[in-house]
Parts: sequence; C-alpha cells; structure tokens
Amino acid sequence: MTTRAKSSRLLKTEPCRQSRAVTGAISILLMTCLLCSGWVSARPGSSWRHPFAGKKRERIIGLLELASIFRPNETDVNAEADVPNDLEQPILAYARPSTNAPISALLKTADDIETRKDPYQRLAAPVFDVNGNWYLIGVRTPGQIEKVWVTTANGNAFSWLDGVIMVADNSCYVTDSWDQKIWASPSAKAKFRKVAKLATKDFTVTDSNWNNDELWLQVEFSEQVNCDWEELPPVLAKGWIRAYSATEEMQIWFHPRLNC
Repeated sequence: MTTRAKSSRLLKTEPCRQSRAVTGAISILLMTCLLCSGWVSARPGSSWRHPFAGKKRERIIGLLELASIFRPNETDVNAEADVPNDLEQPILAYARPSTNAPISALLKTADDIETRKDPYQRLAAPVFDVNGNWYLIGVRTPGQIEKVWVTTANGNAFSWLDGVIMVADNSCYVTDSWDQKIWASPSAKAKFRKVAKLATKDFTVTDSNWNNDELWLQVEFSEQVNCDWEELPPVLAKGWIRAYSATEEMQIWFHPRLNC
C-alpha cells in the first residue's frame, strides 16, 4: 500500500522523479522474487520468515543432512559421513539465525535432534524455516521438541521438500492428516472432489508446484510398484493434492526409495 501511495504522488511531479519511482518499484519486485526463491535472505537475527514456511513454522519445507549439521564449517560433506556419538565440543544451536543470538541448545549426538530418513534412508533433520545458510530444526528437550537455528557452510546439505519428493520417485503416500481432496489444478480456487475411500494410500508424483506458500503435488494413486512387477498397476485416481493440511501437518510423505 505504501509503494502505491508513493507512486500516485510521484506521477504528479517531474519525469525524473517518475523514473526513480519506477526504478524503485522494479527493485522491490526483484527483491521479492529473490526472497521467494531462497537465493537471498533477510538480515540475520530478524523476524523475517521464508515465504514457504507456514505461519506457525510447523510445516516441513525440506531436509537438512545430519552429517553437515555436525560439520558446520565444512563446505563439502559426504551425506553418508558418520555422525558423532558424543562430541567434546558440541554444536551450538541458537534462538535466532545469528551467532549473536542466545544459545538454545548444545548438540552432541544425533539423538539430540528430531530426525527423519531421506529417500535413501540417511538421517536428516526436518527443516521448518530457512534464512540464508541458517535452518530452523527441532531438537529434543525434556518432554518436548524445541525449534532452534543451526548453520552449515555446505550449500548442498539442504533439499527443498518438492525435490526430496521427486527423488523418492514411486514411493509416496498420503498420511492420516490428508483431507481426501483431489484438486483439478494447483490452486485453492480450483474445483476439487473428495475421495472417501481408495484401495491404496500410495501414489506417484508427476509434477510439483509452489503456489505462494502452498506446495502442490500432481499425483496418480496406484499400488506401490515393486521391483519384480512386469506391468504397472492401474491408476485409481489422479489430480493435485496439497502437501500440508490447514493446521500445517504433513498430508504426504514417502517410503524408502526402491533400488531396482
């Protein structure tokens, strides 16, 4: 609203000021696009939230390799590298994405971190927000999971969820949180139908789309394909589904990737 108001006033003044207004508007637009793409981040320590992260920061928007969390200063870390059992010098986790922020946790072992396995069955930390090379993950504290920020110099350690899902290939399924809605296109304004009952929860992904802060997957529901199958099973339903529920729970996840 502020940009529009300024533009309206500038239209009444000399052409050079109009030119500056246009340039400023283009700069703002470019910065917005870069923020959405994840190529740049806000100032460390700010309250800025990545556009893909939900308002409550409960959505899993990607996975961070555990090996890199425990080697924060290394730029090239093998995803299958061993994770230390008990570090003498623990990894520091912060309340905000900045080393000037208060320390929230000391990480000595993989057991200190909330983990899931990637499609190749390697341990990874679910990521709930991203700010440059800082990642919001869950750590285990007495009686609960607390969100903290960690950093790593390895730019290849993090994978967005849509990329992880595509790597999972034919091994995805809907969770019990799924609203049973299949949409005609990746938009909440599109038509949808509710599928009360399907013979399977498994599906394959043919496409993905980030629409604002919603991740949509184009899927085909069919039985999970085994390595020894000679023919693909029939498609029971297809369309677009949301990755996240209205309460930011995961509606989809994946089985281990098949190594056929």
